[in-house]
Amino acid sequence: YQRRVRAYGMKIHAFRAVFDKVVILATVGLIINTVAIAGALKFIMFPDWNWFLALLVGSLLSATDPVAVVALLKDLGVDKRITAAVDGEAIMNDGTACLLYTSDAADEEDSVDTGGCRIIEKKNRM
Repeated sequence: YQRRVRAYGMKIHAFRAVFDKVVILATVGLIINTVAIAGALKFIMFPDWNWFLALLVGSLLSATDPVAVVALLKDLGVDKRITAAVDGEAIMNDGTACLLYTSDAADEEDSVDTGGCRIIEKKNRM
């Protein structure tokens, strides 16, 4: 019997060994990626966008889901710490991206609180 993290089958001892690296990748790495994507959106693709919209879309696009990579690493028998780092980063990355998105959406003055989630309303202005 081995203790496993629910829904992913990741070994907890391997996850604990790489936890500090996973936290750095899932927070600092995600924030850097969000700003880089927002900058590319704002300056290259959509120059008329404001920073709020660029950061909002950047936070949505920053979350990665390396399911195929994790499956391949497990099939190849790669060191469990590497697999745990990629898998753990994917798990924490999703949560961090949700936090970034909701914090960006909360900054918009035309948003509505729906109990833990904010929805941006577009008002008709004349």
